[in-house]
Amino acid sequence: MKKIDWKVKMQWNWYRAAFIGTAIAVLIAPTAGALIEVKSEDVANNPVVSAISSITFGPKTKVMIDGEVVALAKNETEAEEAYKAARLSYNADGVKLLDVDVTYALVDKDKDEKAIEGKKFYRQEELSEIILAELQKNGDKDKSVAYTMRIDDYTVTVESVKDVISVLEQAQGKYDTDDAFQVGLTLPDNHNVTMYEVDVQAKEKREQAVTEEDSTQGSESAATQTTEEASQQDATARVKDISQTDGIKYVGFSEKVQVMKTYVDKNQITSCEAAYEEITAENAEPTIYVVQPGDSLSGIAEKYSMSVEDVKALNPGIESDDNIYYDDRLTVSVPSSAVEILVQKQETYTEDYYADIVYEDDGEMYIGESEVIQEGQMGNHTVTDLVTYEGETECGREQLSETVHVAAVAQVVRRGTKSRPTYMYPCTNWPITSRFGYRWGRLHAGTDVGVPTGTTVRASRAGQVTVAGWLGGYGNCVMIDHGDGVVTVYGHLSEITVTVGEYVDQGERVALSGNTGRSTGPHLHFEIRINGTPVDPEPYLQGTAS
Repeated sequence: MKKIDWKVKMQWNWYRAAFIGTAIAVLIAPTAGALIEVKSEDVANNPVVSAISSITFGPKTKVMIDGEVVALAKNETEAEEAYKAARLSYNADGVKLLDVDVTYALVDKDKDEKAIEGKKFYRQEELSEIILAELQKNGDKDKSVAYTMRIDDYTVTVESVKDVISVLEQAQGKYDTDDAFQVGLTLPDNHNVTMYEVDVQAKEKREQAVTEEDSTQGSESAATQTTEEASQQDATARVKDISQTDGIKYVGFSEKVQVMKTYVDKNQITSCEAAYEEITAENAEPTIYVVQPGDSLSGIAEKYSMSVEDVKALNPGIESDDNIYYDDRLTVSVPSSAVEILVQKQETYTEDYYADIVYEDDGEMYIGESEVIQEGQMGNHTVTDLVTYEGETECGREQLSETVHVAAVAQVVRRGTKSRPTYMYPCTNWPITSRFGYRWGRLHAGTDVGVPTGTTVRASRAGQVTVAGWLGGYGNCVMIDHGDGVVTVYGHLSEITVTVGEYVDQGERVALSGNTGRSTGPHLHFEIRINGTPVDPEPYLQGTAS
């Protein structure tokens, strides 16, 4: 007689019953729902349904705030979404800075047994409420309303709007010697009530736009209630409202200054005095200087209040004036503070002046040769300019009016455009990797020098650019016609800085070296062609060619 495995039979019957029950539920659920008209909110609030929905299979994720488990989630994604929703709710009435560490990790049943004891698995909506409650509990500890000023990536937090304006007016007032301008706050176009932008207006316009209110903390509304019309008038006044009287026309800030209402620990709030010192403290910031004709290291250093050694330290490889050329880029340092004051002044002056020299090109004269064919005569005029300063440094000048008393006569000069038959090395360093000559059965028509991509390439002689673009195996290529049957070629360039038809002087930058076209590595290919025939460039560069 066959022995019956009752355990297997019971398992099979259980699976069969579960399958049939599920099928019946699927078939009758729509009809049952319509008959009893169950509302979704009733189902959601039903404790039985809630308990059933909290059942989950597989690994759970624990949600921790400052290392303490506060709830369990289905997975990390749902936990993160719940935290985002909780944080949005937490900041609904203003941004509040929180010093909390929110982390997620899979539950380890053995190690986390005590940590998760009594903790339930929550759906995302319920989990968000649990996290919000924890954030509020943490956020209520020694938090105060404060205002954070943001200038680019610099921030400082003070106690009130009154303190914000006090700090900024102290910085601005150093240059507003007539006390004619006033700092205020305006809502940006998107009307985000937690973020304001600093706005400077002439005092008479500000007084028309601001409603006075008294407050022990300083009146936020009085500082921010300005009309759109007043803001537009102020923008116009900054440039266009130029009177007959010279003097300061605007004193504001070079960068956008934003102010955000926040909730922070009291120890994060800075006093007005300390905030002013922070935002006006000058620190050395690196910037780029473009070398001009006649520049020297000592002159550049003096211009930026640096020592020659400091300039060398910021520019490795620069040891003397012999290492710098026109149009080179040098790194220098300039004093800079978090807040830069923008000042516009109207200045009127009478001066003698000369008209710009008028040049007439002469192809029969060599470059560098010139002849005055008409002498210039000095004139006299009165000029009114709107001059823009950043602090003490002039950064812009716009001529508003000019009255000519005696008109200047321009000097006319004939100048040569013909190249002299001398050649300079196109690159400062000249490590030859392949010389002119035949190799592998074909002529290598120039000299290759192994210089890194981005090395400055200069015109070996003065002349007119005839090619400035892609040229087959040469890649990016520049050709210069020197006017006496000689053409120089510069190949495999990464960037071209001249255009076809342009006249360039000897030593003027025409490109940056590269690795384009038929090239096996970064280098410059340089050719000299005489009447269309390539010649060895080396004797010409060394001045030994006959």
